Amino acid sequence: MEGIGIGDWITIFFGGFTILSGIIFALIRNHVMLQECVKKIETLFQLVNSLRDKNK
Repeated sequence: MEGIGIGDWITIFFGGFTILSGIIFALIRNHVMLQECVKKIETLFQLVNSLRDKNK
């Protein structure tokens, strides 16, 4: 039986690195988009509350 060669190890490493990089990028992007969405929702609530206060 042949062992795993250095070329195979390099291929496995880069494949794993690519998959982990994609997962980390997706998590960071999701976190940033969530924070932007929270800011927009807070702004919307502030606008609604200010309109309510003007009508009273």
